[in-house]
Amino acid sequence: MGKDAEPIGKRKNKRFQCLNTTIEFDTVGIIDFLKSEKPKIALVNMSIQGVQIVSAQPLKIGKCYNIKIVVPRFDPLKIKAKTIWCKPFTGKHHERYHRAGLKFIKVDPKAKEVLIKLQNNPKLREQQDKKTAATANNSPYKLR
Repeated sequence: MGKDAEPIGKRKNKRFQCLNTTIEFDTVGIIDFLKSEKPKIALVNMSIQGVQIVSAQPLKIGKCYNIKIVVPRFDPLKIKAKTIWCKPFTGKHHERYHRAGLKFIKVDPKAKEVLIKLQNNPKLREQQDKKTAATANNSPYKLR
């Protein structure tokens, strides 16, 4: 591999983290709707093409999900994403989780515009408001 070559499987776009940003999986069927508890998911990082998450449960590779990314001071980003990879890992306190990469497959133009703004402006990624600052946690791996 040459000096400037990208490893296979690496994202083409810059990854970034946003302070106080959360991710949720929207319910997609009656079984999901009837579950009393939403899946526990934490956002690790994102790009304009996808996200990396930590989940208490494994995600099936190839499965599509409707996700909602909530970034302070922006309307929630509603995106359809597909699981590209999922691997188990053990946290520093011996807890077991799953790291997964999801590729965006359907992003509305407004959400894409916000993702581009966030990618290009680090100051926007550090935004806080009183509501999110009160519940802030510096660990991107804390499952809510």
